[in-house]
Amino acid sequence: YDWELNEVTEGMQVRFYVEAVDDFDLDASGRAVLTPEPRHVGRSLTRTITIVTPAEKTAEIAGKYGQLREDLVRAEKLQRRSQEQVGQLRVQLQKTKRLRPNEDLSLLNRVIQDQTDVSQQLVDADTSILRRARQALHELRANHLANPALQRRLGRIAAEMEALRLRHLRKIVDELWAVDSSSHPLAPPSKSAGKPAAADPVEQLGRLESAEGQQREVLKSLNEL
Repeated sequence: YDWELNEVTEGMQVRFYVEAVDDFDLDASGRAVLTPEPRHVGRSLTRTITIVTPAEKTAEIAGKYGQLREDLVRAEKLQRRSQEQVGQLRVQLQKTKRLRPNEDLSLLNRVIQDQTDVSQQLVDADTSILRRARQALHELRANHLANPALQRRLGRIAAEMEALRLRHLRKIVDELWAVDSSSHPLAPPSKSAGKPAAADPVEQLGRLESAEGQQREVLKSLNEL
C-alpha cells in the first residue's frame, strides 16, 4: 500500500491504524468458525507520526548519542570492577597456589555475572549500546540528515562495540568459566561440595591472566571513546 504524505507539514501529527477483513471469526463459546461472508475485522492499535524539522530530528538523535556516552561510562565502571576482582583472584592464586572453595570461588561467580552484564550492556541485549548506536545511525541516514560529525561519532561507537564483541567479550567469559568448571551456572553439582576444586593452579592462573588481559583491552577501548 502506497501512502502519499506529500502534503504534510512540519508540526503536523498523523494518526493511523490498519484494518483487515477475512472469513475467520469466533463464536460465543470461543470456537473458530468460517463465516459465509467476510465480516471479521481486525484492527491494529492507533499509531501517531509527528512531522518534525530536520533540526529537531538531528537534536533527537544527538540526545541518543549523549545517552550512549553515559551508558558507556557506566559499563566502563562495571568492567573496571570486574577486572580488579580478577586481579584479586590472580594474586590469591599466585600466593597460595589454590583458590579457596568459599571466598574465592564465590567471588569468581560474581565476576562471571558482572562480566556477563558488561557484555549485555555493550553488545548482547536488545537495548545494548551496539544496537542503539546502529539504530541511531540508521535514523540519521534514513532521514537524509547531513551531520558528518554525529554520524562519525555514532559510527565509531558501533564499530568499537562490534570489535569488542568479536575479539574480547566472549573470550573473557569463556576464560573465567574455565578457571573452575563448577563455577559454570550449568555445571552439575560437585560431588565434593565444600572442598577445593581439583584444578591445575598453573592452568587456572593462565586463564585468569588471559581474562585480565582481555579486560584491559576492553577498558582501553571504552576509555578512548
